[in-house]
Amino acid sequence: MPSLPDSIWGWKCTPGAEKVLHKERIPLPKIDSNGLLVKIKAMGVCHSDCVIRDLPEAPPQCLEGSTLGNEGAGEMIEMIEVGSGVDTSTFQVGDMVAIHLIPGCGKCLSCQSGNPRICQVSERGAYGLGYDGFMQEALAVRADACAKVPKAEVKPYQTIVIAGLGGLGLNGLQTAPHLGVEKIVAFDKRQDALDIAIQMGLKPGDAYCTTETLSKPLLEILSEKGIVIDTVIDFVRHERPCTSRNKSFAQSASPSWSPPASSSLLPARWKVQDQDGLSGNLA
Repeated sequence: MPSLPDSIWGWKCTPGAEKVLHKERIPLPKIDSNGLLVKIKAMGVCHSDCVIRDLPEAPPQCLEGSTLGNEGAGEMIEMIEVGSGVDTSTFQVGDMVAIHLIPGCGKCLSCQSGNPRICQVSERGAYGLGYDGFMQEALAVRADACAKVPKAEVKPYQTIVIAGLGGLGLNGLQTAPHLGVEKIVAFDKRQDALDIAIQMGLKPGDAYCTTETLSKPLLEILSEKGIVIDTVIDFVRHERPCTSRNKSFAQSASPSWSPPASSSLLPARWKVQDQDGLSGNLA
């Protein structure tokens, strides 16, 4: 593996400053025993990034001059091999990983039970919303906040179904032809989304609006047409695609985060705890 640089480029955010966003060289992040160093390959701009950028000052949970970006994925380029808390049978240098924005502390009851998004210990909470985020070339992240992204292994002769044609679904629609898939079927409850997909090349006969206008369940319609589904790519996060085919399945979605009406911009999980004294799954 080539040697790593001492510094990288990052976009720092200082709300209320004359120059809110500024690009600067920053030290290469250091990893601890439960950390991975990830070279950021893709980063989505979330609405929360825009909200924080436009504030008169940094919100309480964000350090001034921190890096924004809470939707990221990339290539794992470094880990501690000896004495590491990382499962080396799960992660290896070169793996592509998606990163959950709320890492948690890894020690409290919530984290130990697999619910870091309601961690009771973390003071600042989330990548890009407290900790430095993904608007930089590399980031040190908790291994247990990472999910290894396997290759879809879509074959040229296969038929895929794209569930949901929002921004991510339309990205998937544009990517699939480059993988050489034989047939693409897509559905959405919004006809205007399907119209856009058709303009982008989806065949009208393979576009289905899943409203009450459908005469029967979509799976039954496809079966009657002799269409065999090989892979379902779900951009909706609904359980039904999971049960429609017992072969290949990929899910793509982003964690929920809704800024409150106040300017404090505390993550939604904190507002639940503060106002009601309750914790729960906000999915």
